[in-house]
Amino acid sequence: SAAQTYAANFPRICDNYEPSDYSPNGLWLVEMCGSQEDSDLILTLSNRETRDMWKLLYHDYIPKLDYSPDGGLEVIHWSQDARYAYFYSHGGGDGGECFYTGLDSGLGLFRIDLQNGQVTTILPTNEDFWWYGFSISPIDNYLVYVQRSRDWKILDIKSGKSIRVKSVNDFEQG
Repeated sequence: SAAQTYAANFPRICDNYEPSDYSPNGLWLVEMCGSQEDSDLILTLSNRETRDMWKLLYHDYIPKLDYSPDGGLEVIHWSQDARYAYFYSHGGGDGGECFYTGLDSGLGLFRIDLQNGQVTTILPTNEDFWWYGFSISPIDNYLVYVQRSRDWKILDIKSGKSIRVKSVNDFEQG
C-alpha cells in the first residue's frame, strides 16, 4: 500500500501494518508497538532524513503501580519550529467517561527534543492515578490544564510559571 511504501523511508522497529502518525512537516514517523526486547510498549519517533530514532518505554511515563494498565503513549502536539513533540501517557480502561482517556487527557504530559532525544516532564504522573485534561496553544507558548477536572491552570511553557484560574461554577468534568 502507499502507507507502507512511504513508511519504508523511515528507520523502523515496529512491524505495524500502518504507521500511527507523521509530523506536520513529514520528517517524523510515530509508531506505537509492543517490544519483546524491552518487555514493554514503546512509542518510536524516527526521522526520514537524519535516520534518528527515539524510543520511549511506556512504563517510564506512568505511575508506579502494582499492575500493568492497558494504555499507551500518544503524540498530541508538534511545535511550530519542528523541534519538539509533546506526548502523553494514558492508562486505557473502560467504565464510562471518567475512565476514558482521549486526545486531550492523560496521566502525564511530556516533551521530547527531536534534536537530541531529551525528554522533559511538563505535567508529572502521580501515584494516585489522577488524570489531566490539557490543551496546548497553537503557537506553543501556553498550556491550559486541569487535574481531576478541578483546579484549572495556565502554564507559560517557556518560563514554567503558572496562573491558577478560578472558575465561576464547579464542574464534575472539565
